Amino acid sequence: MNFGGDLKTTAALSQKEFSEAMDFFDWDRSRAWYMDIVGSNRDFIYAVSKKNCKVFKACIDRGDKTYQRGKEKYDELAFKYWQLII
Repeated sequence: MNFGGDLKTTAALSQKEFSEAMDFFDWDRSRAWYMDIVGSNRDFIYAVSKKNCKVFKACIDRGDKTYQRGKEKYDELAFKYWQLII
C-alpha cells in the first residue's frame, strides 16, 4: 500500500490549532522519519480532540511542505547528536 500513518489525541479545537500542535510536538518530524525508513510516499496523521471530539487530519506526500519541514527537523536533530558524540 506504500503509506503509513499515526493516530493522536490533541487539545486543539480547530484545524489551525491542530496544525500548530503538529509543529510544536514535531509530529511532522516523526512522520518524515518513518516515511524515509520504510520508503513510503504518503502518510497521514489523524488526531481526535480531547475537548470537542472533532477529528483532524493531515495528509503528507513525499516532497510536500510538511514532509520537507519534518525532514529538515530530523536532519538538524541528527546533526546535533553527531556533534555531541564526536
